[in-house]
Parts: sequence; structure tokens; C-alpha cells
Amino acid sequence: MLVSITCFAANSLLLKLLARRAVDPWLSLSARFALGLALTMVLLAPELKRCFRNRLLVSRGILGGLATICFYFSVGPLGAGKAALIGTLWPVFATAGSVLMLGERLALGNSLGIALALGGLALLTGVELGAIRPPSCWELTGLAGSVLAAAVVLVIRELTRTESSATIFTSQCLFGLLLGLPFAFVRFEPIAAADWALVGLASACAAAGQLSMTEGFRFLAVATGGALQIVVPLVVSIGGVIFFDERFTLLQAGGGGLILAGAALALRRSP
Repeated sequence: MLVSITCFAANSLLLKLLARRAVDPWLSLSARFALGLALTMVLLAPELKRCFRNRLLVSRGILGGLATICFYFSVGPLGAGKAALIGTLWPVFATAGSVLMLGERLALGNSLGIALALGGLALLTGVELGAIRPPSCWELTGLAGSVLAAAVVLVIRELTRTESSATIFTSQCLFGLLLGLPFAFVRFEPIAAADWALVGLASACAAAGQLSMTEGFRFLAVATGGALQIVVPLVVSIGGVIFFDERFTLLQAGGGGLILAGAALALRRSP
């Protein structure tokens, strides 16, 4: 999980850099899935047929691909820090889903955490210069990605009982590539060699982060693994301020803090 935190944070910051260099997100997205698929095929030899025959693997692939698309497209307009903070809401949705789908108990602390995180979201996205405003389309896109990511985690939790990490990750790469490659092909424009290097590095970070997170969930409960993943937006937000001069108002910073605190509470183990 610590390896995945490092890799996901690096990937988010590289995506912001690629957005500033006007690299099409569809290209970055397709490169991520293509490299991930190549790595798993060469190093881990997953069972490709199972990715199409197992309904949970198909669901993991499609949901994971859609969640990744939402994040890749929201990083540029929102900034790496804000996009990552909105994405942090996935543990909140995963906790609620684990109660409904996995039969886990929801304690008072979990409920309080959910309320805090949703209040933090309102401050992060709905306050601007002292006025209330509706969420933008990119904020809604990030939120949709967070809901999809929560569904992915629940599916992964079930899949780790019968499937290898390689097969689970391969399902995301296969279906994600099927979703993204047609758009990348239609919109393709030549980019510089330095941009290709950045795309490759971001893709490698994403692949390493996803594989290590999937393996982590083999041994950790949703609550434990999710609590560790909360560190990612904190690292990304700090990196966004340092490297990209991203800024948060006091209320937005408070909202981000509430999201982190709420997600941590929501993921606490029930007594």
C-alpha cells in the first residue's frame, strides 16, 4: 500500500504536468492501459480468457476504466490537488457500499466520518469568494470517478478471493484500452519526445500503483487499505502547491481537511 501511495501521487502530478503541456488525456489514458497490459502479459502471464468470462472481472474492467477516465480528465481543469481531494471520497462510498453489499457493520464513528467528508466536499467545491455556487462539470466528473472507484474497490475485495492480482489488473487494462484507444486514435496529434517520456513515466507509475494496491487489498480489509490511501491526496496537494503554484482558499483548505478526516473516520474498523 505504501508503494501504491508513492506511485499514485507521482502519477497525479505527472498528469497535471502533461495537461499543462497540452497532451491529450485520451493519449495518456491509452498509454497507461497499454503499458499496464504489456507489463502484466510479460511479467505475470495472466489468464486473458477469464477477463471476458468472469462477470466480476468484466465489471472491474469497465468500472475501473470509467473511473480512470473521470480522473484523467478532471486533473487538468481542477488541478492535481483538488482532483485528488475529490477522489478521496471513494473510501466514504466504499464504506457505505461495504455495509450494503458485504454485510460489514457501520458504527457511529463511520457515520460521522461520512457526514464530515460530505460537508468537506461542499466547502471544497461550493464556496467561492464567500458565495455559494453549484459544482462545476469537472467537479461532478471527479465526483463520479470517486463513486466508480468505490465500486471498483468492492469488486476487487471479492475478486481477491479467487483471482490473482495480475488477472484483476489485466481486466482494467483490457477494458480501459477498449474504451480509450478509439478516442486517442481519432484525436491523435504528434507530440515531442519529452512528452512521450512523461507519458511513459506516468503510465509506469500508474501500473505499479495499481498492482501494489490490488495486492495490498488481498491482505487488508477495505477500511485498513482505504485509510492508507487517504495519504495520496495530501501528498498530491502539497506537490501541486510546490510545483504548480496551485492555491486553496481558507474555506477550501478546511473542506479538504474535513474530507481527509471524514474518510479516515468512515474507514475505522467497527467494534
